[in-house]
Amino acid sequence: MREIKFRAWDKETNQWHYFIMDGCKSFDRTSMKLCDLDSEWYQFTGWKDKAGVEIYEGDIVFNGAFNFVIKLSNGVWSGYAYTTETALEVIGDIYRNPELTKSFGG
Repeated sequence: MREIKFRAWDKETNQWHYFIMDGCKSFDRTSMKLCDLDSEWYQFTGWKDKAGVEIYEGDIVFNGAFNFVIKLSNGVWSGYAYTTETALEVIGDIYRNPELTKSFGG
C-alpha cells in the first residue's frame, strides 16, 4: 500500500510544503496553517521518475517524446499509459515553471 502524501503550494511564500497522511489524524501544525492560507494542495501519484524523484499532481514531466502536466481526472492519473513503457523525468511544476506548459497548452 502506498503512502498517502500531499504537497501544498504556499502562494504567500512561493514554496512547496510536503506532508504524509497519518490515518485520520490531522497532518501537523504547519499544514493546518496552510489550510487557512491561500494554498493549493496536490496528491502524490505513487510514481517516481527515472531519477527517483516523487511525482505529484502539478508536476511537468517529459516522457522521452513530449512534456505533459500530471493531473487526476476521473480517478486516473494523466500519463498512466506512459509509466510502464517510458521512463518519466520531472522537469518542473506548474508554479515554478509555467513557461513549460505553454509549449503544449497544459
